[in-house]
Formats: sequence, C-alpha cells, structure tokens
Amino acid sequence: MRISRTLISAGCAALVGGCSSASNGPPGGPSGPTDFTLETAQFHISSGGVFRNAGQPLQMYLTDQPDTCTAVTGVPVGHSSQGWMRLQLSVLPPTDGSNNAVIGQVILLPGQAAGAFIQQFQNQIPYLLQLTAASGNVSWFVNPDNSITLTELKVGFVGTRDTIATYNLTIVPCN
Repeated sequence: MRISRTLISAGCAALVGGCSSASNGPPGGPSGPTDFTLETAQFHISSGGVFRNAGQPLQMYLTDQPDTCTAVTGVPVGHSSQGWMRLQLSVLPPTDGSNNAVIGQVILLPGQAAGAFIQQFQNQIPYLLQLTAASGNVSWFVNPDNSITLTELKVGFVGTRDTIATYNLTIVPCN
C-alpha cells in the first residue's frame, strides 16, 4: 500500500519541516502495510521520522501525523476521538556495523531496541493507550539523504496479540 505522494507533498508544503511516506525502498520493492488495529486504536502510519545523535540510540517514530518531526517536537495535529498515535523505538545499532536490532529489551545493549505504541490527546498525560514493545525486530538502511528505510519492522506488545509488521517504509531525519 502506498500513500499518495501528491497528498503528502501538498501536506509537506504547508508545514515547516520534513515528511516521509511509505516508499518503494530498494529498487522494485513495494512498501508494506500502513494500517493496524492495536486494541481499540485504528493506527494508520502517515509519516515517520528519526532523531540521530552521535553516540546515542536512534529515536525512530512512526505516526498518524502528516509531519512526524513536528508532531514529536510538540505540535501534533488532533484527530477526533482517537487523539494522535505513534510508535516510538529507541534503537542501539549493533557494533558490527549491521543494521538490525531485536525489540523488547529494557536496558539497551548494541543490537537491541525498546519502545511503545502511544495514543494520546495532543500531549496530555495520562495516555489514552500505551502498549510496551515486547518482541520483534527492526532492520534498516541509511539512504544518501540521511533518511532511513525500515526494510523490516515487526513489533509485538505486552498484554495483546496485536502487532505492527511492515517493511520498506522510509522515514526522514528530524535533526
């Protein structure tokens, strides 16, 4: 499933900052699913972003927002009774130079990731829904423009059989 590039471009032109969308990833590779049900939340991945700081874990986000970077730094667009939603992962890349990590660790070691799915109104706490990532994996590659293509993403959560599983989604750098 692909998100309309015309629609994304129009939304990006109206906002400050970057956007991302489901992409073809490697040449000829289709993008994976972008719609998921997590408990009562209907989550549609509209964009994604990554914060990269030397020596720190990658902070990856997939959201239902038109511009993930703007939403994560404090200006989410409200969505009806569902609020706004995001999958956030802290990923510590392996020391061997490979680009994959096992999800579900509390204390990050190289090659591990931790995170959660969060649904909330604007930036209010308590959250409407928070599911802690318990299992899965994430694989990626860094593109020449510093965006990251998630070549595979599988996330299971504590307390539910619901999962997020997709591939070939490109997310933009937020910093």
